[in-house]
Amino acid sequence: KKLLAQIGFQKQNLESYCHSLALNQLYGFSLDYFDQRQRQIEQMTAQDVLGVCHKYLMDKPATTVIVKA
Repeated sequence: KKLLAQIGFQKQNLESYCHSLALNQLYGFSLDYFDQRQRQIEQMTAQDVLGVCHKYLMDKPATTVIVKA
């Protein structure tokens, strides 16, 4: 929801929207990048998010640090 709201806010301000479009072009993204990204975000499921969390955050053993003063 937060990412979709950010995209919506970027589209509300013409200056911000044009700036983002220019940066998208500079980085090699297409002019319809906002629409593509919005569709991708809307298609994400909770399982997709959990899969990414497990892949990047849960694979490594946890480390516990104890600091004594």
